[in-house]
Amino acid sequence: MLLTLTATCLRSMLLPSEGAKKPKLALEDLPAYTFDVLGLSGLNLSTDLLVGADRPKLEGIRERADKAACAVLLLIESAPHPFGSTTEADGKGATERLKKVVEAARFLGCNAVAVKVIADDSEASMLRTVARLRPAVDRAEKLDLNVLITPHTGLTSTPDRVTELIKRVGGFRIGTFPDFEVAAKTADPVGYLRRLCPYASSVSASTIKFKPSKNAKGT
Repeated sequence: MLLTLTATCLRSMLLPSEGAKKPKLALEDLPAYTFDVLGLSGLNLSTDLLVGADRPKLEGIRERADKAACAVLLLIESAPHPFGSTTEADGKGATERLKKVVEAARFLGCNAVAVKVIADDSEASMLRTVARLRPAVDRAEKLDLNVLITPHTGLTSTPDRVTELIKRVGGFRIGTFPDFEVAAKTADPVGYLRRLCPYASSVSASTIKFKPSKNAKGT
């Protein structure tokens, strides 16, 4: 198992503070920071941290990651997209956006992208979602990339529906991106993860701040 850093955990360092021109930590320096300071050998980036980045910038991040021995493995699409929309323009827009995320992941040297689906839990919505995901998954397959579905409200809110969606899209390049925090909010967190993890190439593990028990003794 490889432990990786999800870059959004350091958002306050990666984005300029109010009144500042530069962030405390440049995105290009994040791989070295992740390896040297945190002792981790992999990195997950999110698209909201890459706004305005062109191909040379993405490839520059990849080169710095290679030199730091801390590869960018996963690109997470920050916003969910309306793959199940009844409006054709919105559905097509979701497909095209995912294709662009796949291309960005290619330049970064990632092996996967993660995306959330906006769709209601109905058969018609399922069919629209499958049809709109398939072209992006086909493109990812040609680039040896995986498309991972992050559970979201509606169609992908339960493991059964997520796995059904994956099977209907088909191919070997679509899977899941389970989230421990989301699982913790379900009635059966362990069962939830057991259903999704067999289809996962990456899992998001969250840390939770625990409140001391009223009966806990101070130390």
